[in-house]
Amino acid sequence: MTPDLMETRRCTATSKQSGIRCKRLASPGTNVCVMHGSRAPQVRRRAAERVLEAEGRALLARLGQPEPIGHPVEELLKVAAEDLAWLRVLRERLAELPLDTTDRAGVEREAAVVSRYERALERNGRVLTEMARMDVEVRLRRLDEARAEVISRALQAAISRSGLPSEYVPLLKDALVAELRAIEDRL
Repeated sequence: MTPDLMETRRCTATSKQSGIRCKRLASPGTNVCVMHGSRAPQVRRRAAERVLEAEGRALLARLGQPEPIGHPVEELLKVAAEDLAWLRVLRERLAELPLDTTDRAGVEREAAVVSRYERALERNGRVLTEMARMDVEVRLRRLDEARAEVISRALQAAISRSGLPSEYVPLLKDALVAELRAIEDRL
């Protein structure tokens, strides 16, 4: 892992005696050094979360710019899929953690991963609840029907321009519908 700002920060605390700012390095993920409270359980837990967030931001930066937003229902499905993928990543990290850790840093790392996993579970539940509330399946079906209508109109326009007799139009439409269903079944 490359050094980042979280690893090279100076302690922000000031000395009670001199009133001068501390010159020690802050512990990773914190604003203070060991002498000024970075070993406190709540500080260590939050520091582990910050380090995990920094790793996540670095990963997102490597992934690059997101694609433009498409149809809202499809985008919600993508969010749900990505959320589920993140949940799987956290589940794997959770499974890799030793449960009998006696090292305090290991315990804090475990607590951070567990905390992230629980939040991801809650978020995934909210996304899936929202999808159920919106009746996504019905909306997707409507979207598919609208696309099929566009294809049908395009086919009708192409047939009318081609000069084929009108009795071939229903046969061509039926063939198109059958072909689209066969493609859908393969997907």
